[in-house]
Amino acid sequence: PARNIVYVPGVGIDTEKQHNLIIDVEKKKSEFGIVGECVLLSVGELNQNKNHETIIKAISMINSPIKYIICGKGEKLAFLTDLVNSLELEDKVIFAGFRNDVDELLKMSDIFCFPSYREGLSVALMEAMAAGLPIVCSNIRGNVDLVENARGGYLSDPNDVDEFAESIQKLISDENSRRKMSESNIRDIQKFGIEKVNNQMKVIYEECVEK
Repeated sequence: PARNIVYVPGVGIDTEKQHNLIIDVEKKKSEFGIVGECVLLSVGELNQNKNHETIIKAISMINSPIKYIICGKGEKLAFLTDLVNSLELEDKVIFAGFRNDVDELLKMSDIFCFPSYREGLSVALMEAMAAGLPIVCSNIRGNVDLVENARGGYLSDPNDVDEFAESIQKLISDENSRRKMSESNIRDIQKFGIEKVNNQMKVIYEECVEK
């Protein structure tokens, strides 16, 4: 029954704040005992939908030096911890819990992993793109609105552990691809910036008032 429908690109994020953040990367890494490893990061509640186990299983198939940091709390912590132990990945996976410094963790990381089963237009994913991280994520609604496959990262079926492992290995092995995807994501996320979203919302409200 709506007379008019307008697409608005999410709630908007402060892309410049994330992109321009400067931290002491090595000092931040030292908090997690990271020396020389490729840093993978996921942000999200430890629940069934966020599907962290797919990345954990994928890491077990990769021989490269990796540290996988998972930020979040939830009912699946015990399950995921048991999975890590069963795969002998205790030295590669870090459960960081709830964090107030996600923006800094994004800046010290190399790859953002986001294997959810369902998402809207994820703020966590947008912030990772604004930080310039290449992405490995699930090929689902929401994610595909943000990430173009092989441009800003790689999209896979959320249950396809082999494909996630292959995508992660590609990015670890190819610094040039990581750099190009980083540049693409920083450019592409600009249209989701809060200033552009607020300007669009202002136009919508002005048009409604005029009517």
